[in-house]
Amino acid sequence: MFRNRHKAYRFYLIFEFIILFAGLPTACEFGFFPIYPIFMLWLFAAVSALVLILDPQSNLSRLWRVNRWKDLTAVIVRFILAAVLLGAYVVVFEPDLLLKFPRYHPYPWAMVMILYPLLSALPQGITHRVFLSHRYGRIFKGGSMILVSAAAFAYMHIVFQNPLALLLTFAGRILFAKTYSDTRSLMISMIEHALYGNYIFTIGLGKYLYLGAAGYGLSGLP
Repeated sequence: MFRNRHKAYRFYLIFEFIILFAGLPTACEFGFFPIYPIFMLWLFAAVSALVLILDPQSNLSRLWRVNRWKDLTAVIVRFILAAVLLGAYVVVFEPDLLLKFPRYHPYPWAMVMILYPLLSALPQGITHRVFLSHRYGRIFKGGSMILVSAAAFAYMHIVFQNPLALLLTFAGRILFAKTYSDTRSLMISMIEHALYGNYIFTIGLGKYLYLGAAGYGLSGLP
């Protein structure tokens, strides 16, 4: 009886995961919700945070700790290497985009640099790192959790309607998920997410992560 109940709960979690991390982005993409995706993200983050708060097994206080500064050093070293590669890509293949945002739109760029960590990196960290890992850790283990998390994170960006957005976000999510898996710190993974997001907007690749270009008429955040 216990085994059957356990198996039924696993199937329920898988179904719930598909609905939340595949169904919601698909519904936004096809316009089933009369709400901008960034607002949907915040609603999802609020519900996820409430579930975590009400769960006695979750320990939210440790999410904001930086227990080992060497973890943050590793994040910065990886970011520098990735920044060189991404910058080289823009210089070689899309030089017209290089620093176009800060050069021609300095005030909106400055606002993105300030607000991106709070309006995008934070809620996505809650939904696609903390909530996903805590809620579905019993069905996805180790490396499979990182891959599933990366796929869910990338698929959320289907609303940007271009393959480069999916590629960038999938690669980024692999890094963010690995960082969270190693440190169990939302703070460190959020810092990493914010570094990449702000850098991508600065060098010009934010063009591919902009909801206005996808027909929403609203600046989106990757």
